[in-house]
Amino acid sequence: MLSLLLAIMGVLTYLLFAQNTEWLKLEKERTDLRIKVDELRQSSNDLTRFIRLYALTPNKEYLDNYLEILNIRNGVSPRPLQYHHVYWDLPPEERAQRHPLGKKEALIDVFQSMELSPYDKRELADSLERSEELTVIEISVFSVFDEAENDEETKEAARQILFSPRYQKAKESIMLPIDNVLSNVESQYITETLILQKNIDNIVIVFRVVLVLFFMVIFLALIVVQRKVLQPIHHLITNIRSIQKGEGMERRVFYHDEIGLLTRQFYSMKEQMDRNYQDMEVVSFTDSLTGLYNRHYFYQMAEKQIKISQRNKQHLSVLICDVDHFKSINDKHGHLIGDIALKHVADIVKSSIRDSDICARFGGEEFMVLANNTTLTAALTMAEKIRHNLESAHCVHEGITLKITISIGVAGVPQATGTKINEAIDHADKALYDAKNKGRNQVCSA
Repeated sequence: MLSLLLAIMGVLTYLLFAQNTEWLKLEKERTDLRIKVDELRQSSNDLTRFIRLYALTPNKEYLDNYLEILNIRNGVSPRPLQYHHVYWDLPPEERAQRHPLGKKEALIDVFQSMELSPYDKRELADSLERSEELTVIEISVFSVFDEAENDEETKEAARQILFSPRYQKAKESIMLPIDNVLSNVESQYITETLILQKNIDNIVIVFRVVLVLFFMVIFLALIVVQRKVLQPIHHLITNIRSIQKGEGMERRVFYHDEIGLLTRQFYSMKEQMDRNYQDMEVVSFTDSLTGLYNRHYFYQMAEKQIKISQRNKQHLSVLICDVDHFKSINDKHGHLIGDIALKHVADIVKSSIRDSDICARFGGEEFMVLANNTTLTAALTMAEKIRHNLESAHCVHEGITLKITISIGVAGVPQATGTKINEAIDHADKALYDAKNKGRNQVCSA
């Protein structure tokens, strides 16, 4: 009987470890998919960036980068193993060292080989197809520059295409399916983790029943060893009940025997699972560099906050903060100093707002603040405080002193029911564009 119960407990322990392994596998698959989807998003943004830069300069290096991105996406050139937003800003030697190349593989083939739902695969395929349509427009633009070399009027008309609302709308139609896929992946991840947690809870319940039976057998058959067996089992059962109630547990091992080993394994497994769960929870909504919320979590919280403010008839404002001349910091001091500068900006922005406000890194050197229960006038005051605090607090690291400034666009969220966060962000972005055009280091409102 004792051997059978021990065998059952061993199986349950194995099942708990198996569930933990499945959890880690699920997180790895989710992380890999996010990296690939972020590559699709980043490469789409880089294509737009380089064709616009080529149209404005024109500099043949931008055109070369543009064509190389197309070759990478189509499997003509090898794909970088890590495609970050700073990839094209690095010198070729450093780029090859920090981002080594992999095999030649079209991006559409990468997504087709991954474990995605048919709907998500169609979404990504649609995004890539629309991207190809946009590429046709972009190629036609730089063809104009080749053919109309001295015709500035024709070249200016071609430039306007790249900055037109129609082009921007086409760009948004590419990015929207990507965001939908990321949202679906997050939803699926949450669903599957809840299932895993339920399975673990069921195993723990069975584990408790087995331990109770084990307790009874030991009590009846081995009364002599009561102190060495029943006491640790009772303590372990108490911890299991505390875990089920969401309370803490007291780690305590009485003896260095089989039960002591089993107890240590259970504590170690539970603590590891708690650490994994906490780490995954933090990673899912924070930016790894600055510690602020990430873009995806900002959208989630913003949509909820808009509904609350509209229900309570409260004001709501959006601030978009963009570091001035950040590329020059990277070019002059390197990306390590650039990262330190971003952390410095994040700390200043976070310390300049209220605890009730939502602050996120939106991408690159851009930060977003959602000011709760705040009028446009109050939001402008908050933005000016952020701008002043950053201008006054120099970033110092290993003898290097950086004077960093920031441009801020501010917009209020309309009280009309059904307003989306993207509308307010679009208005704030236009205000930021005005701040940049007026000389930077200032605040403008929509």
